[in-house]
Amino acid sequence: MSTSGFQVVGSFMLSEVSTPTLDTVRVVGGRRVTTRLDEFDMRHKSGVATASITREDIIKRNPVDAWQMLTNVPSIRIVGRDNGVTAQSTRSGHLLPDLTIEPCFLIVMVDGLILNGNPGQKAFDLRQLPKPDEIHGIEVFAGAASIPLQYSGVGDGKWCGMIAIWTR
Repeated sequence: MSTSGFQVVGSFMLSEVSTPTLDTVRVVGGRRVTTRLDEFDMRHKSGVATASITREDIIKRNPVDAWQMLTNVPSIRIVGRDNGVTAQSTRSGHLLPDLTIEPCFLIVMVDGLILNGNPGQKAFDLRQLPKPDEIHGIEVFAGAASIPLQYSGVGDGKWCGMIAIWTR
């Protein structure tokens, strides 16, 4: 049997079962979604870090390079060394076998990624930090005890402290 060009191959049974309906969806506005910068903002407000530098501080000072924001931070020394700029702790360094003292370099972290945590890579050239206009905030933790637990895992030299950079 043919109806306007279609051929009926079999028969279909129509069901009187109704289509399923979904539960009511409730949309609640005004809730704040947690962002990666909320932890920085919370620590800044509560004064957890040895030093905390906000976006407003960076705009006010208007540095050419981000490391310049660290020059007046207590407990660290910004030093030109081997054609680079490094952050050293004012704590005494490591005593070497030849009885000289190796400087104690701070760990540098950008957006949760530690850049110099390997034992063979001690100093980080601060000239490689993001540009000041890319930074939301900077935290300096003077020693291992002040580093937040979520960032104090593996890595050599954390007892010297850590600089945490948070980009926008």
